[in-house]
Amino acid sequence: MIPQYSHNLMTSTYLWLDHQICGTGQAYVNVTGHNNSDQGRAGLLYLQPVTGGRNNIYSSAYKGWIYDSCVGGATIPTGFYNSSGQFLTRASGLVIDFNNGQVSTPQNWGPALSGVYARKEINLYYSSNEEISYVLEQVYGANKNVAYTFTGFQGKALAAPLIMLTNTRGENKPWALGGTDDSKNTVGAFIITNSNYLQDGVNSLLQDMAHSTIPYVPASAAPITASGDLKSSPWSYCTDISSAYGCNGGLYVQNVYMHKVSDKVNRSTTFYLAACDLDLSKPRMPNS
Repeated sequence: MIPQYSHNLMTSTYLWLDHQICGTGQAYVNVTGHNNSDQGRAGLLYLQPVTGGRNNIYSSAYKGWIYDSCVGGATIPTGFYNSSGQFLTRASGLVIDFNNGQVSTPQNWGPALSGVYARKEINLYYSSNEEISYVLEQVYGANKNVAYTFTGFQGKALAAPLIMLTNTRGENKPWALGGTDDSKNTVGAFIITNSNYLQDGVNSLLQDMAHSTIPYVPASAAPITASGDLKSSPWSYCTDISSAYGCNGGLYVQNVYMHKVSDKVNRSTTFYLAACDLDLSKPRMPNS
């Protein structure tokens, strides 16, 4: 199936929200050091090797790296060093997986890679209502599929703090003569943080997004490949989305509803839970 309106809606919302949190909210940390000062190059982070898979994978302690060059001050990696001090880039066969905080390569470059990057303070995921329910079950238990960790990530574990986005409901209402409807959708954001400060910061940032306009882009405008790397580097939300598509004819944020849910201690940490509904509106001709 070719991408439909809902696919474009979620792509637009995801890219916009990620830029708002990382750019406007400055919710990132430049990682430039490691506890083991004798490993890797001085002042650079050590990437741990991950076993399994066809490629050689080196994983950081953090899942979710900044790839938007419009985020002021964020360090976006273009390559990493091997233990011999050789700087490896995409031309060397490296694939930088920004979503999973990893680097993969068809060649074994030794026991470690090291480099600098900006990690996100809050990871953003597409989701479904069923997936959110499953994640909540794990949060209230001790399942390691949702965890805070400072060792290399394995597999597809979700990394908190996080926001899970899902298209919860939608309808088309007659808007003008000639077949134009007002497409109304509610995008739900479920927020899991590890501190009350971060929770209040995210909630405030989301609340202030009411009555703004989101650039409406096709799903193909998503900058990340299935491997987690950029389709084209560098990539900037300001240039490749805001300037390229603008806000005319975009998604209007009619209302933002914030709900603090609770905090719950499991065996490893305290999770602060919140939910947000973004009511979006866009006049369009569905059958054109």
